[in-house]
Amino acid sequence: DALINTTPLAMVITDSEGIIEVVNAKTEVMFGYESRELLGKTIEVLMPEGLRENHVKHRANYIAKPFTRLMGIGVELIGRRKGGEEFPVEIGISYSQNRDGIQVISYITDITKRKRVEQDRINEIETEKSSMERELHMAHQVQLDILPEKIPKIPGWSFAVKWLPAREVAGDFYDFIVRNDSDVDLVIADVTDKGTPAALYMAFASSALRAYIDSGFSLKDGITRTNRLMCQESSQGLFVTLFLTCLNPKTGEAFYVNAR
Repeated sequence: DALINTTPLAMVITDSEGIIEVVNAKTEVMFGYESRELLGKTIEVLMPEGLRENHVKHRANYIAKPFTRLMGIGVELIGRRKGGEEFPVEIGISYSQNRDGIQVISYITDITKRKRVEQDRINEIETEKSSMERELHMAHQVQLDILPEKIPKIPGWSFAVKWLPAREVAGDFYDFIVRNDSDVDLVIADVTDKGTPAALYMAFASSALRAYIDSGFSLKDGITRTNRLMCQESSQGLFVTLFLTCLNPKTGEAFYVNAR
């Protein structure tokens, strides 16, 4: 008994019929019983009623083919205290053979704190996930707001666009900028990286470029000023590759600028 009571785990020894023969002091503390209240009863008394019938079947299968299962790789179950409180436990199990048959030795650990920590971590991950999803949705909306809603209709010309981001949001963008003199600027660009940072950087680059061109700057000056502004404001190591063509629909002439 002295050896049994020195173990840091709750220990219950049962016979081949599941009758409790020995419990240690840790078991009494964990489950709220005195040893005399448990001796002679089946081990299922330490479980919720809804699990007892099924456990009897598992116990019979174990007796037919006994094995050792160490703590740490044990099975997680639900224990039930004398007062009816249920709590998570981990069970390690071994056995011994004597002239009266098999004795089953169960080692029980209360894992309430561990499960609480695990649940807190799950909740934290879910919160982070929800936050990321909200940010992603916002970035997606920003991106859609930046991209042109309509393709310009110009007699004698047809334009078409197909835009498929690798993720929900990305750094690819396009634009049509119709000048007052009817010239059309066609913009195709790609921001390095994918996801929310690239989408926001895309919004910044697209807005800056359109603002300069709408203000009357030439393509060269507009892109130069956009590049200067982006270099001043960006600290994320992102950059944009861009192709911009200015088309004169009347003559069919076009000139372009490459930038990165």
